[in-house]
Amino acid sequence: MWRLREESKWKFKTSESGGVGVSVVVAIQAGGGAFYAIDPAGGLTQFNYKNVGVGAGLGYKVGGSLSTKDLKSYGTIWMLNTFGGKELQAADLTGGCMFTDFSGGMPGGGGGLTAMVLGITLGGFKDEFIDEIFEIMIVGSGFSGGVNSSRMTRLAVQNLRPDVLNSAKAVLLMYGQNIG
Repeated sequence: MWRLREESKWKFKTSESGGVGVSVVVAIQAGGGAFYAIDPAGGLTQFNYKNVGVGAGLGYKVGGSLSTKDLKSYGTIWMLNTFGGKELQAADLTGGCMFTDFSGGMPGGGGGLTAMVLGITLGGFKDEFIDEIFEIMIVGSGFSGGVNSSRMTRLAVQNLRPDVLNSAKAVLLMYGQNIG
């Protein structure tokens, strides 16, 4: 599994994101955003992402959140033990990503803590993603005994092929304010 190797010389600048979610028994969330980082030479680079997630839900809810570049956000970029180079390049932060997000909010705003694994090779990741979504749809429809959040977590991480896991190069740990 992944371990933090050392902090990268890339410096997190800010981020922005937006997303919506619906929860009955299964929670489905979709969104997108960007984070901005300063490379070791001092240039600013924007990295965009889109996301979709499935998990266990508590009760019926519909919601959304939004953050802009102007809201406070903090972060660090770390090289993973699976990265063989001395320092990350912009290409090492692109490709597939997986992340876990813990957020909360009230009508006036809130915040979120995110761990985003970056630089996953897309070829194997796409194959894995399609396989996992198919399994989650089967679990969600009741063919495998109903929805179970621990089963979904296991599907999302433990069943990934070693070549997919080992292609990840970095992790971004960030905290930021949000609205919603």
